[in-house]
Amino acid sequence: METKVILYAKKVFFCLTLYLSAHSFSSITTMIRVAVFASGKGSNALQIIRHFEGKEAVKIALIVSSKKDAGVLEIAKDHQIPAITLDKNTFLLTDQYVVFLQKENIDFIVLAGFLWKVPANLIKAYPQKIINIHPALL
Repeated sequence: METKVILYAKKVFFCLTLYLSAHSFSSITTMIRVAVFASGKGSNALQIIRHFEGKEAVKIALIVSSKKDAGVLEIAKDHQIPAITLDKNTFLLTDQYVVFLQKENIDFIVLAGFLWKVPANLIKAYPQKIINIHPALL
Protein backbone atom coordinates (compact mmCIF):
# COMPACT_ATOMS: atom_id res chain seq x y z
CA MET A 1 0.00 0.00 0.00
CA GLU A 2 2.80 2.44 0.92
CA THR A 3 4.46 1.98 -2.50
CA LYS A 4 1.17 2.61 -4.28
CA VAL A 5 0.62 5.82 -2.31
CA ILE A 6 4.12 7.07 -3.09
CA LEU A 7 3.45 6.36 -6.77
CA TYR A 8 0.33 8.54 -6.51
CA ALA A 9 2.41 11.39 -5.09
CA LYS A 10 4.87 11.00 -7.96
CA LYS A 11 1.96 11.01 -10.43
CA VAL A 12 0.77 14.32 -8.98
CA PHE A 13 4.30 15.71 -9.20
CA PHE A 14 4.56 14.56 -12.83
CA CYS A 15 1.21 16.14 -13.74
CA LEU A 16 2.14 19.42 -12.08
CA THR A 17 5.49 19.39 -13.88
CA LEU A 18 3.67 18.94 -17.19
CA TYR A 19 1.34 21.77 -16.26
CA LEU A 20 4.25 24.06 -15.47
CA SER A 21 5.96 23.15 -18.75
CA ALA A 22 2.82 23.70 -20.80
CA HIS A 23 2.34 27.14 -19.30
CA SER A 24 5.91 28.29 -19.93
CA PHE A 25 6.95 28.56 -16.29
CA SER A 26 10.65 28.58 -17.02
CA SER A 27 11.31 30.34 -13.75
CA ILE A 28 8.71 30.13 -11.05
CA THR A 29 7.87 33.49 -9.54
CA THR A 30 4.85 32.32 -7.57
CA MET A 31 4.04 28.96 -6.05
CA ILE A 32 1.41 26.73 -7.56
CA ARG A 33 -1.21 26.51 -4.83
CA VAL A 34 -2.85 23.09 -4.62
CA ALA A 35 -6.03 22.02 -2.85
CA VAL A 36 -6.22 18.34 -1.95
CA PHE A 37 -9.75 16.94 -1.76
CA ALA A 38 -10.00 13.80 0.42
CA SER A 39 -12.71 11.95 2.34
CA GLY A 40 -10.92 9.33 4.40
CA LYS A 41 -7.81 8.58 6.44
CA GLY A 42 -5.67 10.73 4.22
CA SER A 43 -2.82 8.33 3.39
CA ASN A 44 -2.65 9.59 -0.20
CA ALA A 45 -2.91 13.20 0.90
CA LEU A 46 -0.14 12.67 3.45
CA GLN A 47 2.26 11.36 0.81
CA ILE A 48 1.44 14.28 -1.46
CA ILE A 49 2.01 16.73 1.41
CA ARG A 50 5.33 15.07 2.29
CA HIS A 51 6.44 15.04 -1.33
CA PHE A 52 5.92 18.77 -1.78
CA GLU A 53 7.16 19.91 1.66
CA GLY A 54 10.03 22.32 1.17
CA LYS A 55 9.55 22.55 -2.59
CA GLU A 56 9.56 26.09 -3.92
CA ALA A 57 7.27 25.55 -6.91
CA VAL A 58 4.28 23.85 -5.23
CA LYS A 59 2.45 24.42 -1.97
CA ILE A 60 -0.35 22.28 -0.58
CA ALA A 61 -2.46 25.25 0.43
CA LEU A 62 -5.78 23.68 1.43
CA ILE A 63 -7.37 20.38 2.39
CA VAL A 64 -11.03 19.91 1.48
CA SER A 65 -13.00 17.06 3.04
CA SER A 66 -16.49 15.69 2.69
CA LYS A 67 -16.48 14.25 6.21
CA LYS A 68 -16.12 16.14 9.49
CA ASP A 69 -14.36 13.19 11.11
CA ALA A 70 -12.02 12.31 8.24
CA GLY A 71 -8.45 11.49 9.23
CA VAL A 72 -7.15 13.85 6.55
CA LEU A 73 -8.31 16.78 8.70
CA GLU A 74 -5.93 15.72 11.48
CA ILE A 75 -3.13 15.43 8.92
CA ALA A 76 -3.91 18.97 7.75
CA LYS A 77 -3.76 20.20 11.34
CA ASP A 78 -0.45 18.41 11.96
CA HIS A 79 1.06 20.10 8.90
CA GLN A 80 -0.50 23.53 9.56
CA ILE A 81 -2.53 23.37 6.35
CA PRO A 82 -5.92 25.10 6.38
CA ALA A 83 -8.84 22.72 5.96
CA ILE A 84 -12.54 22.97 5.23
CA THR A 85 -15.36 20.45 5.32
CA LEU A 86 -18.10 20.68 2.72
CA ASP A 87 -21.64 19.47 3.02
CA LYS A 88 -23.01 17.67 -0.02
CA ASN A 89 -25.71 20.23 -0.89
CA THR A 90 -23.23 23.11 -0.87
CA PHE A 91 -20.84 21.09 -3.00
CA LEU A 92 -23.38 19.91 -5.56
CA LEU A 93 -25.81 22.83 -5.72
CA THR A 94 -23.85 26.04 -5.15
CA ASP A 95 -20.72 27.87 -6.24
CA GLN A 96 -19.82 29.02 -2.70
CA TYR A 97 -16.83 26.71 -2.36
CA VAL A 98 -15.58 27.57 -5.89
CA VAL A 99 -15.58 31.24 -4.92
CA PHE A 100 -13.69 30.29 -1.75
CA LEU A 101 -11.10 28.29 -3.71
CA GLN A 102 -10.57 31.21 -6.07
CA LYS A 103 -10.30 33.64 -3.14
CA GLU A 104 -7.60 31.36 -1.69
CA ASN A 105 -5.78 31.51 -5.06
CA ILE A 106 -5.97 27.76 -5.58
CA ASP A 107 -4.38 26.91 -8.93
CA PHE A 108 -4.76 23.14 -9.01
CA ILE A 109 -6.94 20.46 -7.41
CA VAL A 110 -5.94 16.90 -6.52
CA LEU A 111 -8.71 14.42 -5.79
CA ALA A 112 -7.08 11.99 -3.37
CA GLY A 113 -9.87 9.66 -2.39
CA PHE A 114 -12.62 12.27 -2.50
CA LEU A 115 -15.78 10.22 -2.70
CA TRP A 116 -18.29 12.58 -4.30
CA LYS A 117 -18.90 13.07 -7.99
CA VAL A 118 -17.29 16.33 -9.08
CA PRO A 119 -19.92 18.81 -10.31
CA ALA A 120 -19.66 20.65 -13.62
CA ASN A 121 -19.16 24.05 -11.95
CA LEU A 122 -15.88 22.89 -10.37
CA ILE A 123 -14.65 21.42 -13.65
CA LYS A 124 -15.58 24.63 -15.45
CA ALA A 125 -13.74 26.74 -12.86
CA TYR A 126 -10.61 24.53 -13.04
CA PRO A 127 -10.38 23.21 -16.61
CA GLN A 128 -7.47 20.80 -17.06
CA LYS A 129 -6.36 21.59 -13.51
CA ILE A 130 -7.92 18.65 -11.63
CA ILE A 131 -6.09 15.37 -11.08
CA ASN A 132 -7.94 12.31 -9.77
CA ILE A 133 -5.54 9.81 -8.21
CA HIS A 134 -8.27 7.58 -6.79
CA PRO A 135 -9.08 4.53 -8.90
CA ALA A 136 -12.79 5.45 -9.04
CA LEU A 137 -13.90 7.50 -12.02
CA LEU A 138 -15.47 10.62 -10.63
